[in-house]
Amino acid sequence: MGDDYYRYVEQQHVMRGENTKKVVPARRQGAVQVVRVDMERRQVDLGLVEILENVRREERARGPVRSKAAPKREKRRAQRPGRRERLSRTAGPRRGRGR
Repeated sequence: MGDDYYRYVEQQHVMRGENTKKVVPARRQGAVQVVRVDMERRQVDLGLVEILENVRREERARGPVRSKAAPKREKRRAQRPGRRERLSRTAGPRRGRGR
């Protein structure tokens, strides 16, 4: 269910929320919706429709999530001249080394 993670307590026939400690009777009448199915663990997550709708309504009321961080600005660096340009700036043509 959307507001907490509930575990079924078999001795008391209730579902208890892990964080809120909220108790929901297992025989409570209400429509359920399949939220997720995990085939490997053989688990089915069900949610009460009224709680799921309340959670969805609250999420819509919050509005879109926007970051408060300013976007990074790219710094334009002067490109380093290539090998030919560096060689042409030196005085005269280069002659063979070590001759």
